[in-house]
Amino acid sequence: MSSIPGRLQASTVSLIVLGVASCLTQAHAGSGFVLRSQSTTLLGSAEAGMMTESGNASLLVNNPASLGWGNGREVVFGGTPIFTAAHFRDGVADTLLGTPISGGDGGNNGTKAFLPNLYAATELAPELRIGLGVTSLYGLSSTWQPGWLGRYYAITSQLVTYDILPTLSYRPNQSLSVGIAPIIQFARAKSNTAINFGTIDQVALGGLGGGRPGLDEGSVSTRTSVWSAGVQVGALFEAAPGTRIGAAYRSQIRRDLQGTAQYQTGGPVGDAVVAATGAFMPSNIRLNLDMPATVTTGVSQQVGDAVTLMADLQWIGWRALQGITITSENPAQPPATTVLDWHNSWFIASGLRYRIDEEFSLRFGAAYDQTPTRANTRTPLIPDADSYWTAIGLEWHISPTVSFEAAYGHIFVTTGDVRLSASAPGSALRGSLSGTISGGSVDYLSMQIVSRF
Repeated sequence: MSSIPGRLQASTVSLIVLGVASCLTQAHAGSGFVLRSQSTTLLGSAEAGMMTESGNASLLVNNPASLGWGNGREVVFGGTPIFTAAHFRDGVADTLLGTPISGGDGGNNGTKAFLPNLYAATELAPELRIGLGVTSLYGLSSTWQPGWLGRYYAITSQLVTYDILPTLSYRPNQSLSVGIAPIIQFARAKSNTAINFGTIDQVALGGLGGGRPGLDEGSVSTRTSVWSAGVQVGALFEAAPGTRIGAAYRSQIRRDLQGTAQYQTGGPVGDAVVAATGAFMPSNIRLNLDMPATVTTGVSQQVGDAVTLMADLQWIGWRALQGITITSENPAQPPATTVLDWHNSWFIASGLRYRIDEEFSLRFGAAYDQTPTRANTRTPLIPDADSYWTAIGLEWHISPTVSFEAAYGHIFVTTGDVRLSASAPGSALRGSLSGTISGGSVDYLSMQIVSRF
């Protein structure tokens, strides 16, 4: 049985890497694959108030110290439908051998999703409160049309996390609270990507299988999952009546997902490649995918009896995700890395809360979310770009024990270039791809009920 030459062997394995990595796409509500859908309260102000708001238990998700400013027992249930859109324009693709790759533009890469949240809190002592959050901190979903121009990079994919946040807050006096929340996280990823067996046959086997680059192809489907853990700590300080300052740190979460890769050879050419190389066989796989650390600070100022101004600044340590490495139990497929070369990014939000009367309040907000991607490594796997938020929210205190909140927001995603070369690490057998990701947007309509008893 012959083996694939070193450079091409690594390239074939990178097809599997990118099959899994294709779970990272633009169908989201935050830079990279951060979700910002955990609290209707904050979505009404475009996330402004992350560090200083303390009106209900849903706010523990960003600053566990906010829990200390509540009282009694409380349950919060909410959900956020999101609707996203993105399109690939002006696309051109070629194989490693210079053969044009045909295909469509992939259609609308957007998605529809519903993201639920559940929180509860109670007192242990006058200065000590505990809470629990069940939510999702990270996630993405994407569907390109089969046969599209960039099918060797991604077709369908999904990444979802389920996060459990047991929270403890301590408020030693009326001005200060601190909090801690361990993060227990389950992550699951799945994907489907095309494999260019025609090019593999020509390059690795000298065309013995009669492969036609860009025409003879199969696919790989992957499923991986893992349990992992992190921690979040925070503080909230009232410097003067009506003036609050808050800060929080969320740790990096290191993940090593495990699962399987399944292949469809697509016909005789794919069968010949498998027989000759021993690659593209069903196997167990392992994937590293780290979540970034974040540092957030915020300030709020009450102006008169009706208005509260809020501003927050968040640093996201995306530099931790320089690449995605996968290993397989199949010895014919050595470890390979897909280079992402992400940089750290910033999220900036400002907003206000306007108290109409005892029953109703309105929220308004705007935000800027910086992408961690770079122009020379942006791919249809993760077609992220800078985005701008606008939002409005409503609070209705139905009774002293029940409140209803709703929020609507629109996120404008800027255009991002795609300039991928077959000579780049890991891209040889997927070919070159150029074009733009444009028409990106996210709309959300969030609602939650707060019950105190």
